[in-house]
Amino acid sequence: MGHQHGVSTGCESYTLSDSSRINLAISVFADRNKIKYGASIIPDIQCSDNEVLSKVIYWINN
Repeated sequence: MGHQHGVSTGCESYTLSDSSRINLAISVFADRNKIKYGASIIPDIQCSDNEVLSKVIYWINN
């Protein structure tokens, strides 16, 4: 935490309701030819929007 890792994203830090913090990548770098660097994250578990909350609660509790 707090160290540079040579990644090609711009991060923004957010404070959550319990005062913990999360850093989210909100942008990626691009060169002068508009070629973007930085890949998207493939989720471990894919689900519909309706299933998200129940799956998160299950994951946290197990």
